[in-house]
Amino acid sequence: MIIASLSDFDLHSSTLLASQKEKLATLDLLNHLMEINRRKLFVEYGCPSLHKYVVTQLKYSPAGHLSAILATATYRTSCS
Repeated sequence: MIIASLSDFDLHSSTLLASQKEKLATLDLLNHLMEINRRKLFVEYGCPSLHKYVVTQLKYSPAGHLSAILATATYRTSCS
């Protein structure tokens, strides 16, 4: 698909679909990370924390949105 050639309506529709896919992919990744955290699997990869695992192994920015979401999810899980 060549995005520049889409009509305005098709571009909008395609953007909505891309957004939905991104949300589902993020949710899937977070579910995986929560299980990695539960198992403390990050330690096997030389990381003292799940956050460090996300930054060093998955190459996410330390200040990125995934790190913020992950920190919130980890905090909520630890408070349960």
